[in-house]
Amino acid sequence: MKKLALVLVLLFVGSNILAQDSKLSATLSYPLTIGDNFLNDYTGYIDVGLQYSFVNLEVVRFGVSANASFIGIPNPGIEGEKYSGTLIYPRVFGEFLLGRDGTFRPIAGLGYGINKFNSTLDTTGAGFDTIKRNYEGLILNIGASYDITSSIFVIAQYDWANIDRSSSFVNNENFNNRGSLVKVGVGVRF
Repeated sequence: MKKLALVLVLLFVGSNILAQDSKLSATLSYPLTIGDNFLNDYTGYIDVGLQYSFVNLEVVRFGVSANASFIGIPNPGIEGEKYSGTLIYPRVFGEFLLGRDGTFRPIAGLGYGINKFNSTLDTTGAGFDTIKRNYEGLILNIGASYDITSSIFVIAQYDWANIDRSSSFVNNENFNNRGSLVKVGVGVRF
């Protein structure tokens, strides 16, 4: 993960060769879990994203994107226990070019996400037991970006996930299978 963050930082620094009308962009954001749902105990660490526009009309662009959010529970209740998660959200999106020269861009997206969770506990003192769970489901995304320069932009997004109950190991009817993330970050256009 550190190598990926370093590569993205280098891309931001080398942005002098980038253009606003580019079809490819990358983002680096801070994900914040919100709401009373299956993500509410987790803390966001980092979110990385890649977007590619394949249809460019005058006021709207359509494309595909993928984000990976890395989350965890930094101080779980049991000593020696570790929780981590990776939320992988591929989707199609529409981006509206508003403002002077399209500098303000509202975004809407729809996709199908995979939520991977790991729980590790040193139960015997001699080794670790790891439980891995995967959840899948519908992802809705809304957000907006604002161009700082022709290649650098700030972005804010809201992701709403509805995981499939049949893939859940939780049989409790009160289990909220919807999750929400707010992400704020910066991006670069190639």
